[in-house]
Amino acid sequence: PAAGAALAAAYALGILVDRAADKALAPIRRRLRRTPFPSDITYAQARLTLAALPSLAPLADYARSRMRICRGWTINTALLTLAGDLILLRYDTGQRALLMTLTTAVGLALTAGFYLTWHTITATGYTKLAQQTAALTTPPAVLPQQNQTGPVTPTASG
Repeated sequence: PAAGAALAAAYALGILVDRAADKALAPIRRRLRRTPFPSDITYAQARLTLAALPSLAPLADYARSRMRICRGWTINTALLTLAGDLILLRYDTGQRALLMTLTTAVGLALTAGFYLTWHTITATGYTKLAQQTAALTTPPAVLPQQNQTGPVTPTASG
């Protein structure tokens, strides 16, 4: 029972952290989305088009899941780095400066890694969505009619 309660609490906390990260990163997300989608309407139409395709919708859901994980862990690693540094400040250790430097360096590297991964997944997701839905909603190009009489040859009269 305790493990079940802990798992439920961790899940709920994960949702809260993800919502906080989404709010914090919203301006960057909107800027990334504006590149392939000039308006919210075009983005909404693309999402509806993709949702109607059983072959592509699960792939988009998987990408969004990866994006949510990286977004949440961007906040998690920043907070864990801060907590680790505060703990090291609270307790007297012989190597406090070294431990704080290592904790901060590893924490910042992980935070940057999760942020850059989130940024890449988000930008790529918007680009792929625009490409996939453009191919589905754009009518095929009409090729010009070819000359039925054959190639034109120069005449001797000039």
